[in-house]
Amino acid sequence: MLTGFPEQVIYAVDVVDDLGIFDAKKRSHEIQEYSSNKAKLILDRYTLNADVLEFIYLLSKFEFISYELIFSIVDEPTHASILNELLSTAVCERLGSSGEYIRVNEVIRDYISRGRFGIPTKYKPAISSHVEEYIRQYKDDSEDLADYLFSVQEAVIAGKSVPDSILIPSIIIKTIKKLYDEDRNYKDALKLCNRVLQQEKTIHSNSVKHVRYIKCQCLARLADRDFFGEVQHIEEPDKSFLFGFYYRIVGEYERAKKSFFRVLREKSNDVRAIGELVRVFIQTEEYDQAFEMAKVNYQARPGNPINLNNYFTCLIHKEKTTENRDELEKVLKTLSLDTSERAQEMSLSAKARLYALYDNDLAEAFNEIEEAINTFPENHYPLLTKADLAVHSRNISKLSESLTSLEPKISRRSNSYRSFLRYKAFLIALNGRALEAKQFAKKELSGIGPRAMERLNHRIEELSKPLTIA
Repeated sequence: MLTGFPEQVIYAVDVVDDLGIFDAKKRSHEIQEYSSNKAKLILDRYTLNADVLEFIYLLSKFEFISYELIFSIVDEPTHASILNELLSTAVCERLGSSGEYIRVNEVIRDYISRGRFGIPTKYKPAISSHVEEYIRQYKDDSEDLADYLFSVQEAVIAGKSVPDSILIPSIIIKTIKKLYDEDRNYKDALKLCNRVLQQEKTIHSNSVKHVRYIKCQCLARLADRDFFGEVQHIEEPDKSFLFGFYYRIVGEYERAKKSFFRVLREKSNDVRAIGELVRVFIQTEEYDQAFEMAKVNYQARPGNPINLNNYFTCLIHKEKTTENRDELEKVLKTLSLDTSERAQEMSLSAKARLYALYDNDLAEAFNEIEEAINTFPENHYPLLTKADLAVHSRNISKLSESLTSLEPKISRRSNSYRSFLRYKAFLIALNGRALEAKQFAKKELSGIGPRAMERLNHRIEELSKPLTIA
């Protein structure tokens, strides 16, 4: 669990000293989380120093990198002193028998990867030029493994022609994972999976299993029916998990639940299945069902913005008490301290929901969500929050605005497409056409299951009634 920060080692020793080995092992997630929090604190130091922060983002894209490669991309006089500072503060460390390579601390790299911080634009021309030259002049006797790993991966991602003879399974697998996890480019990830599996007889079986699993994920993300043939090659419980994943993506929520519960019967603490079930229950507005699982995930990894947001979403639908309000504020504060774009968008959306649902301050709620929409124009999630607030306040004009803005941003394959359809049904209902709204929901949202459909129809009935003023 120890990842290179001296403070984490000291913290681990203190936990063992205070609790003993047995209880320390049960709270091992706290030792791991300490490291993630440390990564965030270190990067926060450089919030006002864009040059240092962007240089760290660049270095984090490499497994490790030689001094020669670094200074072929950036100018040495400017960046040498920055690099020395990063080495002295344990942001980076030296590798190799004579310290000829540099790498960013693994925890910081993981934090940056999860936050999806890309390569700064100012470095891209130099990187593109270097990659083209490397592929053009490649020789088998190249001594710089770091250069090979980075340049070949970037060339594959950019769609450049890379001969099979210079591809090794590990680099193409890493490229597939980057395309899937960071870039969310499922079509190109799928193409690379197929390229690997064409040569599966010459590749280690573990690598083949890994690629086939990602291929199934890509097919599910694309709602491609070829998924059902490919998934037959996957062993349990991964097979059941992938079925659940596919059904969640296409909006077949009852089937998704059954699949994820099959996983949990075989492996009760499977965090993937628990996380997916939380998403499904939130989609079907079964917040009480999701709450305990969301809380467990939040307590296990309170630094994960998705866990924070899911827990917040479930908690805000529980009884309005001072204790719950304090807990919501605590979650919101943690979320707002995370500098990643995803966390900042979630923070603004969560704050808007708190204003609306707890304070009944709709003006401030809509101000907050408009700020999120303007700050993150490419992100459709703030628009979904605006739609949710509009339904809560029965504001037809704001709901219409949200749906008009959402329509070009959300495809049928999007995770949020069913939410979009649900809000369309609510708009029809708010205009007093309950029967039409129910027919629309029955046609477009049939996979959500009978109980969820019953709740949806009840909500449609309520929204279609004119407001009575006491």
